[in-house]
Amino acid sequence: MIFLLNLVPALRVKDVAIFDLLEQEFHYGEFIFFSQLAAHLGRIANISAKDAKEVGLLSELIYLSSKIHFFVAEKTDERTQCSALQMPVLIGDLLYSRFVVFLSEFGKVAYLPIYLEYLRQFNQQRIEDLQKQQDTVHTEYFVRLLSQKTAAVVASIAGGNGEMQNTLQTAAENFWQEQWALLYGKRVTSLADLEEQMLAAVI
Repeated sequence: MIFLLNLVPALRVKDVAIFDLLEQEFHYGEFIFFSQLAAHLGRIANISAKDAKEVGLLSELIYLSSKIHFFVAEKTDERTQCSALQMPVLIGDLLYSRFVVFLSEFGKVAYLPIYLEYLRQFNQQRIEDLQKQQDTVHTEYFVRLLSQKTAAVVASIAGGNGEMQNTLQTAAENFWQEQWALLYGKRVTSLADLEEQMLAAVI
């Protein structure tokens, strides 16, 4: 079973607000980028394909969780509170809980500090943006940041020395520069279509 496809069942909830959010704010590349990045880094570090797929899913879940939280509306009224405020928070929490469960099931709890550092830097950037009264989505910054953290997790799994870590960091940076724009363009149109494309991309 391809671990990445666990994302789709995680997104299938009864409230249609989750799909409305995905359709409006997410692109296909955001669901596949970290899987492909982890596979690329895994080949360089000579870790197993299974380990690489697991890292890809973990990074994917933490990215989706943090980005969904990013879209929480600052101002809502009673009529829009559920879809504009509560649902993004709950969806983000759902994906973060899946991240923690998979982290435990995959035996990778030791890598939690790396991902928590991503969240710390993510939140710090959001605070700075709000203080400057900027509400622009810095998607590329966050993808680039998490790409570096993904490389750090792969390096830890490989037990690599400083040279290996530097190699993986450089490879992650190059992959982000070369692949992100290519993968990002297509918007999500349906969960069934997303599942089909994800399956084709990761086999």
